[in-house]
Amino acid sequence: MAFIDSILQGKVRPLVAILLGAFIPLSLAPFNFYPLSVVSLIGLHYLWRNANAKSAAYSGWLFGLGMYGTGVSWIYVSIHDFAYTPAITSAITTLAFVAGLALLLGLQGFLYGYLKLQRCNLLAFPALWVLFEWIRSWLLTGFPWLYVGYGMIDTPLSEFAPLFGVFGVSLATCFCASLIYIIASANNKKRLPATAALMALAIICFGLPFIDWVKPSTDKPLKVSLIQGNIAQELKWNLDQQPIIMGLYREKTQQNWDSDLIIWPEAAIPAYLHEISDYIEPLNEAAKNNNSTLITGIPYLEYGPQGEIIFFNSIIAIGNGSGIYHKQKLVPFGEFIPFQNQIRGMLPFLDLPMSSFTRGLSTQKNLTANHLNIAPFVCYEILYPGFVASRSQNADLLITISNDAWFGRSIGPDQHFEMARMRALELGKPLLRSTNNGITAHIDHKGKVVVQAPSYQVFTLNSEVNLTNGKTPYARWGSTPIISLCVLLIACGLVFARRASSRDENAPQTQSLANHQ
Repeated sequence: MAFIDSILQGKVRPLVAILLGAFIPLSLAPFNFYPLSVVSLIGLHYLWRNANAKSAAYSGWLFGLGMYGTGVSWIYVSIHDFAYTPAITSAITTLAFVAGLALLLGLQGFLYGYLKLQRCNLLAFPALWVLFEWIRSWLLTGFPWLYVGYGMIDTPLSEFAPLFGVFGVSLATCFCASLIYIIASANNKKRLPATAALMALAIICFGLPFIDWVKPSTDKPLKVSLIQGNIAQELKWNLDQQPIIMGLYREKTQQNWDSDLIIWPEAAIPAYLHEISDYIEPLNEAAKNNNSTLITGIPYLEYGPQGEIIFFNSIIAIGNGSGIYHKQKLVPFGEFIPFQNQIRGMLPFLDLPMSSFTRGLSTQKNLTANHLNIAPFVCYEILYPGFVASRSQNADLLITISNDAWFGRSIGPDQHFEMARMRALELGKPLLRSTNNGITAHIDHKGKVVVQAPSYQVFTLNSEVNLTNGKTPYARWGSTPIISLCVLLIACGLVFARRASSRDENAPQTQSLANHQ
């Protein structure tokens, strides 16, 4: 303990905080060194061990800099490589975004120190961490990225996902870190119950797989084809490339009309729906004739009540299916510009094609394919646990389409894919993911990859999907139970912390009285 305390003192302390934060992304895809998240959280315990509010806020902010600076570095790639923004401007913009996100971890540290929650860290630390993960899922439209639970998707701790979602997995991970911290730092009196609690958690994790939350459907497997066009981002909206792109998807589709369901990626067709009826109608007729459904992403345009033009990032089903869905969770500064009248034109990436979309209504229905109810999610939407759960209540199948070309060859696509896998595990439903250049895959109801297409090449992924019946606890109740539990744990932590503080304040008085007598 003295050795660790000496490391965390003086000038090296800020560097240690940044380094510990950087461990979190290394526990996630594509690195998958999942023990590092536990190591990172144990280190944060030590940083906040005796810290006051100001010190804990500062070290928390530095921890956030390391975490987001490493974990969302792909933002620089998107802005610089594909939005053609100068390197220095891209770097400043990315750093500003990272520093802003890190403020939430700074606030988390401030509350931890101000409320003296170190006195009951086993309850308060995990609960406060998960509560702030949840806050990031909705604050300022939300940025639900880098949850520690995602890194545990291939570990026994993932078994908490069908019960409580990714936040439940995060809570279990944080409890592991808190228990190990207590075992490593506390006296013998506390080590034994902490060790017993850790063993109990392990037994629960290994017992949960024996519970079948959903049952296999008796319907025959669904034959599907996911078509990956691998269209370079710099060519996608070039008018000269439009017939080539549309021809590629048509040709690949004609080779797979024996599939029940064919899925193209987000905005696979680089034209508005109303402009290409002569292209869509033959596909619609061919799909009907072959008893197949084609689902594709496509931009959509309509006129508002005042004659204004409204743009949507949409997904449609044709042939033996029907429906149109407009994306609701838009990417800030990518698909819509906050305060656009004031800031549009200031930076090149704010004037990209397809950066003025409108949110779809929350009352939209799902798509259908024959007798199936299909819950569609466009790109960024699959990251929102509560949103996906609420829209999937009556769904037989989850699908998500994306164009991850914006990430380049960064870590972004792997992170995005890992989060999509968690949605399938949470809800006990198979998920089909169709992307422009990867990662295109079929994921089963356990979050396991059944089959995956190679990235960065034109490819048609064929598979057979086994559907499920029933709902997981998380599908029924969403995040409400786990967030309520976190609030209760923090309240209990506050009570215990105040009692401990009172005992500490009374101890000197009692000792002084004894000496006087």
